[in-house]
Amino acid sequence: LVTLFVIVILFIANQACRALPFFIVDFSPHGNEYTAMNKSLHFGTGRYGLLATMGFTLPFFLGSFAGGVLADKTDRIRISVLAGIVWSACTICTAFATNYWHVLGLRALVGLAQSVTNPAAISLIGEDFPEARATVASVFGLGIYFGGGLASVAVGVNNHLGWRTTLSAFGVGSLLVSLLVFLARDPHRQQQADGNGGKQSALLVCESNERGHPHASPQIVGMLTAMRQGSANGASMMGQIIQKNMRACESSAAKW
Repeated sequence: LVTLFVIVILFIANQACRALPFFIVDFSPHGNEYTAMNKSLHFGTGRYGLLATMGFTLPFFLGSFAGGVLADKTDRIRISVLAGIVWSACTICTAFATNYWHVLGLRALVGLAQSVTNPAAISLIGEDFPEARATVASVFGLGIYFGGGLASVAVGVNNHLGWRTTLSAFGVGSLLVSLLVFLARDPHRQQQADGNGGKQSALLVCESNERGHPHASPQIVGMLTAMRQGSANGASMMGQIIQKNMRACESSAAKW
C-alpha cells in the first residue's frame, strides 16, 4: 500500500500542475494583469490554444517512449521523483516568466517531465498488485480528478494573491510531495540490484580461490565450477548440433 500511496499522491501533484494554467487566464474584458497571465504577458486565444494543447501534448507524447524505457531499466520511484522535481521547478519558474515564449518553453518541459509518471506507475502496479491490477489502476486513475479538483482551488488563490504567487505556491507544494516520495524505495529494482551484487560476489570468491587464497568457501567454488563446466558442455553440444546441421545442408545442396 505504500507504493500505491506514493504513486497516487505524486500523480495528484502531476495533474494539479498540469491543469493549473487553465485557471489563471481570463480573456474577458474584466481580466487584469494581476490575476490573468494572458493579460500580463499579452497573448491572445490563439497562442493560448497552442500553450494548452500542442505545447504540452507533443513533448508528453515524445517523452512517453523514453519514460517507458527508463521504467523498464531503472528505479521507477527515483525517476518519478526526478520528474516531479523538474515539473515542480518549471511551475515555479513560470511564475517569473516575462513573456509568452518563456511560458511555452516551460510548459513543454512540464509535459516532458510528466510523461515519465504513467509508465513508471503502471509498471509498479503490475508487479506489486498482480491479483488486483484493474482495481489499483482505477484508484491511480482517480488522481486525474483529485488533481484537477485541486487545481480549481487556484481560482480562489489567484483572486487574492495573483497568478504569479499561485504558480509559485502550487510549484512548491508539488516539490514537497516529490521530496516526500523520495523516501520510498522501488522494492523490485532493489531486489534485482541485490541479486546482481550477489552474483558479482560469488564470482569474486571463485577468482579469489583460483588465485590461491584459502578463505574461499569450497562449497561455493564447487558449485560455480560445476556451473562453468555445464555452460562449457552446453556450448560444446550446441556447436556439435550446428556443425551437424551445416553438414546436412551441404549434403542436400550437393544433391540439388
